[in-house]
Amino acid sequence: MFDSASVGLLQYIPVPNLRESIQNFHLQEALPASNDRFMARVGQELSKKDNLSGYYFFNSSRSTTVSNLPAFTSNTSVRSQNFNLTETHTFNPQIVNSLTFNFNRQRTSLLNPFANTQNVAADLGITGVSEDPLDWGIPAIDFTNFESLNLAIPSLTRNQTTRVFDFVTLNHNKHNLRFGGELRRVQVNTLTNPDARGTFTFNGYTTSDFTANGQPVAGTGFDFADFLLGLPQATSVRFGTSANYVRSWVYSGFIQDDWRASSRLTFDYGLRYEYFQPFTEKYGHLSDLEIGPGFSSAGVATGLDPGPFPSSLLRADANNFAPRFGLAFRPWTKRQLVLHAGYGIFYDGSIYNRLVPNLESQPPFAQASTLLTSPSQVLTLQNGFPAQGPNTLTNTYAVDPNFRTPYAQTWNFNLQDELARSIILTIGYVGTKGTKLDLLLGPNPAGSGNTANALQYDYETSGASSIYHALQVSLRRQFRSGLSFRGSYTYSKSIDDAASVGGAGSVVAQNYLDVEAERSLSVFNRTHQFLLNYNYELPFGDRKPFLNHGGALARTFGNWQLSGVTTLESGTPSTARVLGNTGSAGGTGAYFSLRADSTGLPVTLTSSARTALEYFNTAAFTLPPTGQLGNASRNTIPGPPMYNFNVSLDRQITFSRERGITGDFRIEADNIFNTPNFMTVATVVNATNSGRDTSVNAMRTIAFSLRLRF
Repeated sequence: MFDSASVGLLQYIPVPNLRESIQNFHLQEALPASNDRFMARVGQELSKKDNLSGYYFFNSSRSTTVSNLPAFTSNTSVRSQNFNLTETHTFNPQIVNSLTFNFNRQRTSLLNPFANTQNVAADLGITGVSEDPLDWGIPAIDFTNFESLNLAIPSLTRNQTTRVFDFVTLNHNKHNLRFGGELRRVQVNTLTNPDARGTFTFNGYTTSDFTANGQPVAGTGFDFADFLLGLPQATSVRFGTSANYVRSWVYSGFIQDDWRASSRLTFDYGLRYEYFQPFTEKYGHLSDLEIGPGFSSAGVATGLDPGPFPSSLLRADANNFAPRFGLAFRPWTKRQLVLHAGYGIFYDGSIYNRLVPNLESQPPFAQASTLLTSPSQVLTLQNGFPAQGPNTLTNTYAVDPNFRTPYAQTWNFNLQDELARSIILTIGYVGTKGTKLDLLLGPNPAGSGNTANALQYDYETSGASSIYHALQVSLRRQFRSGLSFRGSYTYSKSIDDAASVGGAGSVVAQNYLDVEAERSLSVFNRTHQFLLNYNYELPFGDRKPFLNHGGALARTFGNWQLSGVTTLESGTPSTARVLGNTGSAGGTGAYFSLRADSTGLPVTLTSSARTALEYFNTAAFTLPPTGQLGNASRNTIPGPPMYNFNVSLDRQITFSRERGITGDFRIEADNIFNTPNFMTVATVVNATNSGRDTSVNAMRTIAFSLRLRF
């Protein structure tokens, strides 16, 4: 009964090399990497009033990486260039103009071992996927209880940005005025198919027991059994128009004044305006769904036939005015106490860089679909993408054509005082409110009939928001007597109502009709953060208190410098999810965004009870009733903290005073105490590894280097 394609894929799944039944494979490989850099800088005084400066930077790197299994390697080649030219003209001592031209280009190539070499899908009889030799390789296979098969998708990306920036500085009495603007041309050229080999999700659905109304019984079925039978529950694919050339313009202008109202009071205020043009494609190969009221229907708009939309398919947001205000006030002349406060608005124009890939490689220019198996349409590994009806739209993504530019309002207040000579204490508060943030919805799960003429698709709109509050304390010692340091502590909390806020995830809302239920801690929230930077010159050697008269001991122990960075952080939270045979229940479909039910028990275990095999209390969650959504909130599972100590020891060496030959000898130790810092925890409540730590940061590394100057 084993499917021949499944049997063929077994050769890429290694046998266990650890004796455990769960987490029974360990992979550690030393892979090559190389890097070449070249930089040139020039400065020229053209006249008494004109100066010209420029630099050119070239970087070429090559690396081989491996994902989760030995066969899944990839080779990355990056070539970047940056050219900058600045002309400064001094009209008089009070008026100076600076004109800058900048050109930046980066070419990134990513290949896997099968590209242009072995057509695995064709050999196994898998149909409906890309036949382009560049896309050859192993299809993506997702499991609930086992490591997924995820081979890198080949791509060639050539990003190019040209900028012209000009600003004038005007000093007049107590005012320091600056104003100017920027013109930017952005080009993103890609050669890739986002899901060329197809993605097949096996979760035990087919081998489950079923209720009388056709619902799978939780706890029955097994994902690997479904895989051996070649019967996925869900499939997705997207390929066809691999070459895309998108273009955009960015315009901005600003005016700013630094007003020294008195010796104890300074104001800094201004206004910035930014216009981000949504990307267009050189040949019109963009496609979006034109959604009807309440997601009731859909039609296709393209860059070639945009209908009521511009050729970018997104209407530009022209209201990006960003005021800024700040002040510094010293209440007493004889005291060093200073009060700082500020407010500003900041727009995220990079959102269009994240949206435009969703509009590429979509029907009618490409093939795409997201499907769930059903009695009327049984999906198999070899036939996972059956043809759909002629009037069915198979686009997998849609973007709100009225997507607004996300922005953040930030305000801060702090007090700074000198406690003792060279020691400065700062206590402050920072708040940030995000508005019109990215929100990812799944409005058409299988069987819902919401958008009757379309398959399942992700819908992005600007409907999310966030709020952040932080108390910050820092203590800084300016360099004195061979010692300087800066220690800072932040106690903060960030809340949002979308998993995609901050670009942190791609999980759609569990219920697109109840976005308020998504409100929770942000996925990047860290409650406690402590950072310490320090630098200490050991008291031995030239112009030092000890061993300053030469000799063997001075040559050995003199002129050493100790520095380091210590980072202590609490972990980021995770969400208790449900996959397996019930993962698409409750109306989530192939989005697999179903959350668990909360049992009411505490999630966090005591430090004595917490282990790498059970990091949180797995009894705090259970499966929701069949066909219902989970009631547990997002991000209720606290993640592992991080304790990292990086230290370096440097020594200045003089080889020849007469010839000016000197050197720096450096010993660097990252994670010097070899502390295991776990990164992620398995949070799928019905998976066999639920509650376990699943990945760890790098352990201790030591590097030696010698730099010569001559």
